[in-house]
Amino acid sequence: VLEGWIQRFLQSIQGARNCSVHTLRAYTGALREYSEFSAASGARGLDALERSVVRSYLVRLQGRRLSRATVLRKVSALRSFCRHLRDAELLKRDPFLNLPRPRRDRRLPRFLTEGEMQVMLDEALEAEHADRVSELARAAVRGVDEHDVTGDLVLDGARDEVQREV
Repeated sequence: VLEGWIQRFLQSIQGARNCSVHTLRAYTGALREYSEFSAASGARGLDALERSVVRSYLVRLQGRRLSRATVLRKVSALRSFCRHLRDAELLKRDPFLNLPRPRRDRRLPRFLTEGEMQVMLDEALEAEHADRVSELARAAVRGVDEHDVTGDLVLDGARDEVQREV
C-alpha cells in the first residue's frame, strides 16, 4: 500500500518541482528500499512511517557502511516523502522529529606538497619570463648607446605604453 503513496509522491515532485531524471531515480530507489524494509519489519501502509520503523531504518543504513552522501540522499528522499504526506494531512506526526540526522562529511582542504609548490612556482617564473620576452619582442628600442657600459636600454611601447629601462 505504501507503494501507491510513493508513486503519487514521485509524480507530484516530477510535475511541481521539475526534478531531474537523476533525482527521480534516486528518490525512487531510496523509497522502494524503505518500503521493502518496512514491509519486512511487519509495518503496513502509513504505519510503515512510524518513528520506530524510521529509526530502525536509519540504524540499518548506517550499519551498511554506505558513504555519508548515500545515507544523506536516502534520508532526504524519505524526509521529503514524509513532508509530502504531512502536507496532504495523511501523516499526523513527523517521524523525523527530534531524530538525529547523519551529518555531512567535512573534509579538510587539500594542500600542496613541497614538490607541487616548487613546480607551481617554477611554472609561474617561466610564465613571467615568457611575458618579459614577448614584451621585449614587441617593444621599440631607442637610445642605444654603444659606449654605455651599464647595458641599460630604454624601451618605448613596452607594457602599458610606458617608457622603462631594462
